[in-house]
Amino acid sequence: MRLLTMCFCATAFLGTATSSASVLRVAKTGDGSDGQSWETAYQTIGNALIASATGDQIWVKGDIYNEAIIMKPAVAVYGGFSGTESDAQFHLRNWVDNETIIDASGLNTHVVVGADHAVLDGFTVTNGRSISVYNGSGGGIYCFRVSPTINNCYIRNNLAGGYLNPWGGGIYIALSSPSISNCTFEQNTAASSFLGSGGAIFVWSATPTIEYSVIKNNTVFHSGSGLYIEDSQVTLRKCFIQDNRSDRAIVTVDSSLLLIDCSINNNSRGGLYSRNTRLEFVNCILATNDVPSDIFGKSGHGGAAYLFASDILFQNCTIAGNLVGNTGGGLYSDSSTVILINSLISNNSPDGMFIDQSEVAATWSNIQGGFFGAGNIDADPRFVDPDNGDYRLRRDSPCIDTGSTSGPSTDIRGLPRPVDIPGVGREGDGAFDMGAYEFQLADLPQPVTHAPDFLLYSIYWQRQDAQNETPFNETDFDRLNVIYDQQIDWADIFYSLRYRKNE
Repeated sequence: MRLLTMCFCATAFLGTATSSASVLRVAKTGDGSDGQSWETAYQTIGNALIASATGDQIWVKGDIYNEAIIMKPAVAVYGGFSGTESDAQFHLRNWVDNETIIDASGLNTHVVVGADHAVLDGFTVTNGRSISVYNGSGGGIYCFRVSPTINNCYIRNNLAGGYLNPWGGGIYIALSSPSISNCTFEQNTAASSFLGSGGAIFVWSATPTIEYSVIKNNTVFHSGSGLYIEDSQVTLRKCFIQDNRSDRAIVTVDSSLLLIDCSINNNSRGGLYSRNTRLEFVNCILATNDVPSDIFGKSGHGGAAYLFASDILFQNCTIAGNLVGNTGGGLYSDSSTVILINSLISNNSPDGMFIDQSEVAATWSNIQGGFFGAGNIDADPRFVDPDNGDYRLRRDSPCIDTGSTSGPSTDIRGLPRPVDIPGVGREGDGAFDMGAYEFQLADLPQPVTHAPDFLLYSIYWQRQDAQNETPFNETDFDRLNVIYDQQIDWADIFYSLRYRKNE
């Protein structure tokens, strides 16, 4: 996957050259003389960085650059140019169509070393091999005591393979506070002969913010195939963490972790392992994570999350379809404090929650197997299509309008909460839906309007309905189904028509 797409707030990262800063250009076709134009562009990013000063921008033409770079403080490096843009045409760059690749093949080092207040934007960072005995971390990007901004980057196929510290295949973050947005971390690995943590991302004693990003298909020898977090404060917002393998997608120790509007799905060794950590999940989905038995002593339990000596809040979360070999298909809590509000735990195997020496408080939630607490239910949530990852609620879900009267102002899609739709759920304003999705008017099934027969029937039905009559019967349903040669949920369609008629 090249990037999640350019739809993740791409325009937020567009800049322009300022009168006080220089724009240096990099293109393999340049003559390398001064970088002031595309014709005189430097032929390597490294040479442009050497020539740059604080506040400068470096514009890089789409191509493959076989090098490793060390960034400079307060210098912004942008990829995605076609090689024709003037200083006033920054907005024309396109890092998808003009893929700009920094490829460290054969160099056996980090691809990028960060710097304070530097910007790396619009690059593919690949084939880093950090295999030094004493500094084998950060195969793709290395951030030690520096806090760059990293936007619109595809960090793939990098290795942290040092003998003593193979940490952070995609990026190593320590004693720093970088900002990462609209990036994809894919097929990165952290592994040596007996160690390896943070297949995609390793965070130690740091405070990074990661948003609008995808972390997928990463591997690790030991801990945290997606992220390993220790002694840190980390915020993840609108991230997809999926299809990671060989250990839990997220491992967090002695830390604080906030996840907002995130999905942790389909990870082959489980979603999260937490030890002595304070966690808060808001509008998150933890689904279809699989934990076999007896892996490293912390598997076989807690498909979505294994919690040890931790404090955790789930606010409007959906925990569904997770599978374990032992107990705690959804959650496994050992010596922890767990609070669930307006959340869903459903269809996990073999059970929803397993509680061991923990304090668990659940309110206004749908809990598989049932759980004591105000407003709790135990019912089929009626997801739209869970087999294909669609955990929105159908209009007949018992989880609509049955949550509490307080919660986040938007759902996982950024759509407003709470929403009251006449005829759906409980009537009256103020009640939130359970789970990550708030049922919206747009979620109502749309009536079929392209068939003349159905149009005539619908007009007749609306006329008769005004007279409190019911013109349709099973014979009418059968006739319409024959017309469409398929089974249709006509009750949904008629409800939709009725709602629109009454608007």
